[in-house]
Amino acid sequence: MTSEQKNSIAKLYFEIGELHGRVLSKDTLITLVNSFDDLNFEVVFKTMKDWLLNGTHFPLPAHIRQKILPSKNESDDISEAVNRSLAAVSKFGYCNSEQAKIYIGALGWQIINGMGGWVHLCETLGIETPIGVMRKQMLDYGETVWKRVKRGEHHTPPALPESILNLLPQFKSID
Repeated sequence: MTSEQKNSIAKLYFEIGELHGRVLSKDTLITLVNSFDDLNFEVVFKTMKDWLLNGTHFPLPAHIRQKILPSKNESDDISEAVNRSLAAVSKFGYCNSEQAKIYIGALGWQIINGMGGWVHLCETLGIETPIGVMRKQMLDYGETVWKRVKRGEHHTPPALPESILNLLPQFKSID
């Protein structure tokens, strides 16, 4: 950013600060403005202008950066995996599972496998199960898969807690 651009951001930050009852020193303004050195001036300036009009609190650099560069979100990843999975059915068909697997990715493939596998999805989608119903089921199951992967449990089947197993002797022999 040029010094003129940095001054424009500093002026805007100062104005936002005044609106929110903040007194910003020159050093603080320099620190705030320098936190955006790696970002495009126009994008930062526009985001801060929007904040001036719509913000309800004083924005730290993290708030502005979050607006510009949203962080990765597990719901977005699950939704993308499900959408790719459903699109891959017509794009690749049940005979082309290897290309479908590459297109869908690991998360989507894990969801598909947990719901009966690729061939089952291809055979039932739209015929036995409406696409909207399948999408909802896959999104719900995707949340479970995501949590199990984060806990490192995705390669083991779900188990009942020991306290329940003691009450159900018929399941005791499974472990």
